Parts: sequence; structure tokens; C-alpha cells
Amino acid sequence: MGQVNPEPILTFSENYLHHPAPEIRRQVIHGIELRGRTHPEEVLPLLKEVQFERVKRVRNMVIQVLGQISYKENCLEKVMMLYFLFKTALFFLCP
Repeated sequence: MGQVNPEPILTFSENYLHHPAPEIRRQVIHGIELRGRTHPEEVLPLLKEVQFERVKRVRNMVIQVLGQISYKENCLEKVMMLYFLFKTALFFLCP
């Protein structure tokens, strides 16, 4: 469904990334995994929004999705660049 017309899926996912129920957040993150394998530039900004997730089960899903995205050819560099941006932002925000 997301391969033919990804815009509604990404918009839907963006709306539910900050849902109060952790299991819904986890399922949404898991749902964008396949799109991230082929178009990581569309999914990585969404994952950036949940980089400081406090619930362990949801945080593990974020790590799982990042791992699956980075496993694909030419995607590791994109994931590492995002990781570098996370670390740089943390360095400047947390003295």
C-alpha cells in the first residue's frame, strides 16, 4: 500500500508518532520499516522525532528499524549521517 502512494502513509505515521499509547507508537514505527528500506530519506526524519523515546519496547523498535535500513546497500551512510547529526545536536544542547 505504501509503495504505490506513500504520502498518506507517511502523513498518517507522522500523526501517530507521539500517540500517548506506547504500543501504537511502536506499531507505527514498525509500519514504516519497509518504506525506509527503499527510501530512507523519507523515513529517517520521522525516526529522528522519536530519538529520545523513553519506553524500552518502542526504543528497541526504533533501533530495529534503523538496523534494517542501514543493512540495505548505500543506506548505511545515510543512517550514520543522521546519527552524526543526533550526536552533534546533543553536544550543543547538553553542555
